[in-house]
Amino acid sequence: MTFGGRAPARPFLLLFQSISAVSARTYFFVIPEATRPIGGVNVAIQMASYLRNAGYDCHMLHATAQFSYQYFRSNVPFSYLPELKQVLKPEALRKRLRSLLKNPSLLVRLPSHTGRANIRPQDVIIAPEYLCSEIVRAFPGNPVVILVQGMMPLAIANGREFRRGAETALKNVAAIVATSQATAEAAEMLTGRYCHRVTLCVGEHSQGFSRQKKLQIAYMPRKRPEQIRFVLDCLRSAPELTGVNFVPIDGVGPNRVDEILRESLIFLNFPDLEGFGLPGAEAMLAGCIVVGYHGVGGAEYFDSDSGIPVPESDMVAFVRQVRSLVLDYRTDPIPLDRLREAASRRIAESYSQTVFEKSLRSVWAEIDAGLQSAAPANK
Repeated sequence: MTFGGRAPARPFLLLFQSISAVSARTYFFVIPEATRPIGGVNVAIQMASYLRNAGYDCHMLHATAQFSYQYFRSNVPFSYLPELKQVLKPEALRKRLRSLLKNPSLLVRLPSHTGRANIRPQDVIIAPEYLCSEIVRAFPGNPVVILVQGMMPLAIANGREFRRGAETALKNVAAIVATSQATAEAAEMLTGRYCHRVTLCVGEHSQGFSRQKKLQIAYMPRKRPEQIRFVLDCLRSAPELTGVNFVPIDGVGPNRVDEILRESLIFLNFPDLEGFGLPGAEAMLAGCIVVGYHGVGGAEYFDSDSGIPVPESDMVAFVRQVRSLVLDYRTDPIPLDRLREAASRRIAESYSQTVFEKSLRSVWAEIDAGLQSAAPANK
């Protein structure tokens, strides 16, 4: 079988048992065996779910039979392939169970399991950008589509290939799909190839704009912990912020995230070289005043018309902006309420479910047509 100029090869993961499917091929979305909510995994499941509803046969693919991703509702079957262990390096089951016992509210619904995956020659592997080389090598006889959601994962994956003395695997895949303007431009610049763009849906689990707010500051502590600690220590001792509560968002499901954002007036944004930066956009949709960095990918929606941007890594400016914001809001909230309403409207219009579905449907029709046209050469 040949595809995209690659030489014929027998994939070591190839199994020939037929899979019942609406179309002639199955799309397997590879995901890590995560023990906490991960935005990129949520997006992959969301994409697979919509495509499945549109008639494409889609499965999530991981390494072990015991794994279930607990943090995102979907109708997508989960299949496992033990040979992926060497690629995904899954977490121990004990660690997963401990995470769930500590956070029982994260359990939403067990995904349907179809058992061990059977990969046929015509089936397509959708791989995250940080595993592009490993997946291409693991499935040498199958079309591979790379899903690019992050800037740093793409750079790190390319760096691994450079150290191996190999050309980036992105040049040898069937198609590249990006989820933001920044990641699409990066992938095209790296490969010299066209990159499909899917516009993300922001706030699938959100109730939208909230007018009533507490004088409360929400933040996500996972990225840039040292900077967050500096900013929070300074703010907690600032006289302007007397009586203001600080609420971390960490290790909770999407519904709880939306609850916290909807009640919080301010969201501190600490993205770090993001492909898009969903938290900031979700906070805007919920009516928060977003203060902080755009993290590169967030520049497509985060500017002075939608929030209060801070120069990259300027922690002192960050503190000053928040102190000034709280003082201004207590003095005259109307201009800042207008700002957050405009930001919410902008996100709702630009990153709606309708826009997401339209862009995904168009992209996948092109990819599927390309695979179909290449099929005669594969026989």
